[in-house]
Amino acid sequence: MGRDIRIEAVTDTAQEREFHEVKQSGLTVSASNPVVSAAQTGAKMADAASRSGDPVMQALALGTTALAAVNAVDAVAQNGGVGGVSINISLGSSKSQTTIDRSSSSVQGSNVAAGNDLTIVARGGGAGSDITVTGSNLSAGNNAVLKADGDILLQAAQNLASQQTKNKSSSASVGVGITLGVEGGGVSVNAGVSSGRGNSDGRDSTWTQSTVTAGNVLALQSGGDTSLRGAVGQADQILASVGGNLLLESLQDTSTYQSKQSNSGFNASVCPSCLVPGSVAGSVGRGKMTATTRRSRSRQA
Repeated sequence: MGRDIRIEAVTDTAQEREFHEVKQSGLTVSASNPVVSAAQTGAKMADAASRSGDPVMQALALGTTALAAVNAVDAVAQNGGVGGVSINISLGSSKSQTTIDRSSSSVQGSNVAAGNDLTIVARGGGAGSDITVTGSNLSAGNNAVLKADGDILLQAAQNLASQQTKNKSSSASVGVGITLGVEGGGVSVNAGVSSGRGNSDGRDSTWTQSTVTAGNVLALQSGGDTSLRGAVGQADQILASVGGNLLLESLQDTSTYQSKQSNSGFNASVCPSCLVPGSVAGSVGRGKMTATTRRSRSRQA
């Protein structure tokens, strides 16, 4: 018994941040020649055929080797010598960063239990004598009685969780290509840059219900309003005497997610002595997604 009775839940909160960064840079040098490439292909196919007992796979390996040899002969016939040599040298770097922020608040409800009868009375303060139960559980083996001169409010407690992610990346490269021994060969200069950035935001809201359970009778008596917002009452028989308004309301768990991403890139190649003197290419991309889900909590009274 009391003038104003509150049975509440406690809230645990947590926050954390993650940061990831990756940096890469390097020099790449490569050379190619049709005759050498054909020889390498033949060696790989011969090894694969020797390891396989499947006649079909052996035939495919033989066909691949023959095709590589034909292509090499064509290259030599068209360009003379051993088919020309291509040398590529490139210097590049890249960087990516990701930041993740998480936060949560979760409730732990109170528990009030009686093996036989449970009686809670709020009086002495007139209309200010209320009973408020938030995200907690009341139980009685026999009868449960809640009586207030003012209002009775049984309500759920809210849990919140969120995650925000931000990312960005960039890369750049410059290189030189040299082609020798073929018609239209020469020296080319290549350069490229790209960048991207994005963010996402996910949020969850759930409810921890208040429950009042009685093995026999559950009785609610208020001089003012009686409200069940995200609350459950269970008993063989439920009685209510309400001096004001009676409100029964279901609450919804919700999840929302939003994300945005954008990317752009640019590449250029210049080769004054080549058959094709140069090329330029660029790209821009954007994406966006939004999703929302809702689910109602059950209500019994």
